[in-house]
Amino acid sequence: MRSLALFLISLLLALPLILAQQDESAVEEETTPPPPRGSVMRALQLPEISIVGNLQTLFSSNKEDEGRNMVKLEEIELALQSYIYPTIRGDVILAFHEHTEPTGEKHTHAEVEEGYVSFLNLGKGFSLKAGRMRVGFGKENPIHPHHRLYVDNPSVLTTLFSEHGLIGDGATLSYLFPTKLYTHLDLATWQVVTPEEGEGMPGLEKTFNTARLWVSSPLRDGELEMGISVGRGAGDEPVKIWALDGTFKRWPGAFGRDLLRMEIFSANHSGLKVSGWYLLGAHKFTKYWEGALRIDDSELISGGRERAISLVASNYLTETSILRFQYQYSDSPNGADNRLWVQVIFGMGPHAHPLE
Repeated sequence: MRSLALFLISLLLALPLILAQQDESAVEEETTPPPPRGSVMRALQLPEISIVGNLQTLFSSNKEDEGRNMVKLEEIELALQSYIYPTIRGDVILAFHEHTEPTGEKHTHAEVEEGYVSFLNLGKGFSLKAGRMRVGFGKENPIHPHHRLYVDNPSVLTTLFSEHGLIGDGATLSYLFPTKLYTHLDLATWQVVTPEEGEGMPGLEKTFNTARLWVSSPLRDGELEMGISVGRGAGDEPVKIWALDGTFKRWPGAFGRDLLRMEIFSANHSGLKVSGWYLLGAHKFTKYWEGALRIDDSELISGGRERAISLVASNYLTETSILRFQYQYSDSPNGADNRLWVQVIFGMGPHAHPLE
């Protein structure tokens, strides 16, 4: 009983001190100044950071294919993206992938796949992009490989632009026509980065000027887009390339989608003529599963033609991760080949969302 009394007396004596400390804390919270404006602005200026991985396994009947029957990390992309100003945006895409030297030696290296600034509103319908980017020639080339609906490149794109696509340092001036139909024109000049010398169509290792015009029209539950691209290189015997593309999209339901796309290419350099096309059809059955069929037909720079048919099944595990299967039968001057790819695309961050 005596112990309890001593405890109550001690508590009563300490209570004013506790209340005083709480009042001091409240005063400190009220008088604490906000963080410096500069620190808040620095936090707001941090870029969006994303990572996209492309993991593949190839099974092939071609015994000379060194990449068959093994799991391979095809590429890792690191994206840094942010608005510099309300109408100015910066994008930097770093790519990490394996590169094979002419000697056959393989090593992994990093490179700037894209790095450009976009002036989104110059007024009067004009906009501008400047830096390094995937050249806006045709429909598929500007799209990153991991955002496409299949694993490998269409044969005609690989023949003309190499497996990495057409990438250049330059600038694109765009104009949106004030018409009822969405009509867009791009005029650009490039110093080609890829394909490198000895890859793709000869003549692309120099200055390459391009123009692309496309028109999009809304339809019931869908849209139709048609485009034409032309390009001309520099020098006394410049390479000349043109392309036609058409895309039909339809959204029959909340998660359904039908897509039909065709691109036709033709190139000419010093008497060397190469042409080809591909046809892509896709149907999204559910929120998670999509099927696609692609038919390729392309002349080869070395002579002959390559024809292929591909069946693709894609399982969208999440909005940023995909499990994909692609079977392909191809016939070329080197013989017939059966290929089966198993691809896993995993993404973290805002850049990882599908663009198709």
